[in-house]
Amino acid sequence: MASTAAAHFPAADASEAELMIGGMTCASCAARVEKKLNRMDGV
Repeated sequence: MASTAAAHFPAADASEAELMIGGMTCASCAARVEKKLNRMDGV
């Protein structure tokens, strides 16, 4: 992955974050990122 940007929000607040990730060349790359994020508490 070429670059990532993320924001951390307290669990009590309902928030939305948009991630701009470059360098992904296939659907498998996007699926892997989504899978990792979904394993995080509060996501």
